[in-house]
Amino acid sequence: MDYTKIRANLGGLFQDVLSLVLIAVLLGAGLLALGQFKGAMTANSAEANATGSNITAIGGIASTWMTVIVSVLMAGLVIYILVKAFTGNKK
Repeated sequence: MDYTKIRANLGGLFQDVLSLVLIAVLLGAGLLALGQFKGAMTANSAEANATGSNITAIGGIASTWMTVIVSVLMAGLVIYILVKAFTGNKK
């Protein structure tokens, strides 16, 4: 079995994982910044309510969908490795 091809194909996944990490960091930083802005605003003002709505919306994406996306990517990676390992080198 030629493991060099499998390693070469897995090398392309580094960019996908790096993109996912970057998105997660940006979501976290955005939520942190919005929380700081909301704390500096007058309570129950239109701006504070809008900022709170944004925090709720982005927080739902970060907590729910990021978990689903990571789970699907990891399952795809495992399936990809298994398929490559069991199909062998067909020419």
